[in-house]
Amino acid sequence: MLPKIMNLDEALQLAYNAGERLNRTSPYLWVKEKNLDGLSLVKGLSSHFISDQYGEVHQLEREGEDRDRVGFWADHLRVIRTFRLFFEKGTPPSACAKKYVYGPGWKAHLYSPSNSDIIRLDFISLDKAILYMYFLNKSYSTVPLTLNIEVDFLHAWPGMMREPITSSEVNKNYVSISSEYTATHIYMWPSSHPQIRRNRSEITLDTILDCDSPFLAAFSLETIPELNIKYINEEFKKISSYYSNILDGSLKVKTSYEEFDKAFNSAKYVLALLFSKIEVGDGIYAGLPCFSWFFTGDVGFMSPVYARLGEYYLRMLKDHIVTMAKYQRPNGQIPHEVSANPKYTCTALPTGFWHIDSTALWIIALGEYFKWSQDKSVLRQLSRNLQKAVEFLYNLDTDNDGFIEIYPEKGYCAVDELRWSIRRGICSELNALYIMALKKAHMLFQSVGEIKLAKWCLNLYRQLSEKYDSIFWSGRKYYDRIDEKGGVEDDAMAHQSLVCWTEVASCSNGVLHLKKLIPDLIAPCGVRSHTFKGETRKGYYEGSIWPFFTGVFGLSLFNYGLSKIGMKLLLDEVELTFTSKDPGKINEYYSHDCREELGQFTQGFSSSPLIDLFLRGLLGLDITGNRIRFEVIPSNRFKFIKLYDLYFNSNLFNISFHTCSQNLKYRIEFIQGSTPLTFEIGVVLSSETSAKNSCKGLIISKTIDVMPGEVKEGSISYQ
Repeated sequence: MLPKIMNLDEALQLAYNAGERLNRTSPYLWVKEKNLDGLSLVKGLSSHFISDQYGEVHQLEREGEDRDRVGFWADHLRVIRTFRLFFEKGTPPSACAKKYVYGPGWKAHLYSPSNSDIIRLDFISLDKAILYMYFLNKSYSTVPLTLNIEVDFLHAWPGMMREPITSSEVNKNYVSISSEYTATHIYMWPSSHPQIRRNRSEITLDTILDCDSPFLAAFSLETIPELNIKYINEEFKKISSYYSNILDGSLKVKTSYEEFDKAFNSAKYVLALLFSKIEVGDGIYAGLPCFSWFFTGDVGFMSPVYARLGEYYLRMLKDHIVTMAKYQRPNGQIPHEVSANPKYTCTALPTGFWHIDSTALWIIALGEYFKWSQDKSVLRQLSRNLQKAVEFLYNLDTDNDGFIEIYPEKGYCAVDELRWSIRRGICSELNALYIMALKKAHMLFQSVGEIKLAKWCLNLYRQLSEKYDSIFWSGRKYYDRIDEKGGVEDDAMAHQSLVCWTEVASCSNGVLHLKKLIPDLIAPCGVRSHTFKGETRKGYYEGSIWPFFTGVFGLSLFNYGLSKIGMKLLLDEVELTFTSKDPGKINEYYSHDCREELGQFTQGFSSSPLIDLFLRGLLGLDITGNRIRFEVIPSNRFKFIKLYDLYFNSNLFNISFHTCSQNLKYRIEFIQGSTPLTFEIGVVLSSETSAKNSCKGLIISKTIDVMPGEVKEGSISYQ
């Protein structure tokens, strides 16, 4: 069942009738009927609204109000700081909330004050700075409603500038509050009941909810000519169809593991939610509510997922890559982060150009984008940026051995932030990313006819790949980094698995390395960032569990034939999707014992690993030129798999796999496009005792040429 483009009445009725049973059966709907202790989110392209699951807004006591962006935000400007509501006799929602529901582009709350049923639905305009709330009284008696809104114009981190309120206007069903630079408008419909009171920046609206009649409230930075049912329904259809078209028009899955299918859909929705069009550029937020701005590294790690999900997600990835290139330094360095605040972006941030790995990951992201889109126009547009980025990384080699070095006193960081001040010299994971970036750069330069640059990148890639093991391994001993005193062994840290995520480590050393990391890093719900030594503290701490590293470590395990543990980590991602306080999302990180959700409740690099471990891990999906490759690992959990609308360069395919009696049956349907393609379908036998022909194990494969409109079926025996 695909997402349906609904009108407002249909969404209200669906939310009113929905129960938690739909969490297993509905592809995109999530319902909570108890323990409404999480946050909730609706978002357009430039604005968002975050409340608690009772529907109120209270500021968080964490990073600061300019970073933890709860409430109603339009681009980088906060509009609503707090929002409270009360029913008859001052009943708060916490005393009468019965349910919280969300679907593509909207969220809903059901309240039952004094045995009445009030359904409320919130959504954000797709392309305007407007928050809508729709209340409907489903009972047979009128219900008093009070809304208390605190307007506060605060600019996002790092500006922290607050615009003082200078004037206001109150009419029968309209309030306007202004600063010297900004005006926000609050509209109500119908206008028969509302009574409005203002105390400085705080507005109180009293109204009566009539039986089976709607009450609308809109909070806007723009004037609305006429607020009525027709207008709000058109706005709702616009946001609903935006998300529904993305979810329907991208890669879809159906498997024998129904919970995974739901989790896959939800991860897609999170990745679509994070795409934003704001003043500093178009791109992908890292997450919400805190890191709601652009990071190069986050998207670099997520780029293989965005690239494989199809045309809509490829556009999002392209826009992000182009935006980050816009802020490239003259020396070629790509920024680590770009603030949403246009007065500061990255140049005024102490961490704006902190991470060296961001430049390598930008190249990797561009490579993933091009592999699946074949869009040479973007390569031509960014050719000079790419050349400068490669030169920047190359110039970090201070001793002419080919490997790049970093030194914290210069303000540079590799992947690990918790130990950045002590990690110096030739860092293993940073150079693995550099080698991977050189391989991508070779492909990119070659594709646009820059043959000399392509050959240079290829030669350096081969040179460093051949030397890599001899630099970072001495027998069975692995060095995290090489500093002035020589090789440095260190505690187990999840970033060390990047040497296998990039597939730079040799098969033997990669397997040995991962097996050494497993005892310290694998936890019941994922992968720890570092060895846990018993110390917990507020914020990030060593030993906390990061779904991001679950993805990195998990894919490394699949790459090096340790698929049983890789599968365990994929199942962990599914479990976290269903147990999250905001179901369908996966938190930024978790306490060392998996008991506490920490950080952001909506995080791109936490949700994307679920898709990555399935597509690149379990299925081994990749492409080289016009040759699409699958390396399928047979699984009892996934006996049947069907991919709908797999996209490559304007071509679309449906592909299914069915494992039965040591046979992999496949079916390929070429449903759209004009380019003949070759598929290489392989079965991976990852037993360590088998004769191997790859780091994954023994791969038995078959090559199939498929013409446009053709259907090809067959099987591969792996007895």
